[in-house]
Amino acid sequence: MGVRITLEKANQLAFEQGGFVSLETLVREYGVSLKTEGRILGEFFRTLLSQIAEAQKETRHIQAALARMEQTCREGSHTRPRGYGERQSPLIDRFQRDLWALDGWVVSLVETDLTLVGFVSHSFARSKVSQLNQAMTALLHKREAGLFPFLKDPTLFADYFK
Repeated sequence: MGVRITLEKANQLAFEQGGFVSLETLVREYGVSLKTEGRILGEFFRTLLSQIAEAQKETRHIQAALARMEQTCREGSHTRPRGYGERQSPLIDRFQRDLWALDGWVVSLVETDLTLVGFVSHSFARSKVSQLNQAMTALLHKREAGLFPFLKDPTLFADYFK
């Protein structure tokens, strides 16, 4: 029989090792029974399901915002003069409104993704945030230096996908 473990210590292990690995540690080093392991594993998956449902909801919002932006761009791609008295095309306002909605939902989806990654490996999730920050900063500098706002450079993100 292993050493008793507190809930606080079990949660600490989950942050240090990730949820699944910490569960193996609980069985191996703390004598958690296979029955309890199965119950905890089921709880893990139920919790993960709620995160997946959240990501699916966020994805639907992203798709809806993209569809509205696409429609705006299709309408705007046909040359038309600005109406008298208009400061700027209402299409610009519509595009920007939907862009900010898209941006918010994408950030929310990234947070949900990193929550899932963090469940498997908290340190890996932290490194992904750092890698994304570094890659985007480098890409933005390249775009600015080349005066090309839509420059793509997937090589900058190579470390993110390892």
